[in-house]
This record gives sequence, C-alpha cells and structure tokens, in this order.
Amino acid sequence: MFALVGKFDLFDADKAAAFEEHERQPHTRRFLDQRGEYVESFRVEFLAPAAVKGLPAAD
Repeated sequence: MFALVGKFDLFDADKAAAFEEHERQPHTRRFLDQRGEYVESFRVEFLAPAAVKGLPAAD
C-alpha cells in the first residue's frame, strides 16, 4: 500500500487560484487523466487543523 498526502491551505484566494492553475498544466492533466491505470482508488478529504501528538499546534 502506498499513500501520498498533500496539504493545501486554500483559504487564501491566491493560493486557490495557483492550485487551479497547477491542475490545468499539461503534465498534471496527463497524470490525472491516466491515474486510473495506476491507482486502484483515491479520495480527497478536507481536514480541519488540529493538535497532533508530536507536532506543533495548528495556527
């Protein structure tokens, strides 16, 4: 099993626009279009910041 975790803080409109631009890039589109050949399943979860043992407190 392999997991890839990415954290994107999209509360900032500029960051959200940058993420959307990233999603439109040809290399990203190619990956997203072909991921079904390599990935059995995926899910997106939106998480709220929280304190976690061993990590600094969320802002």
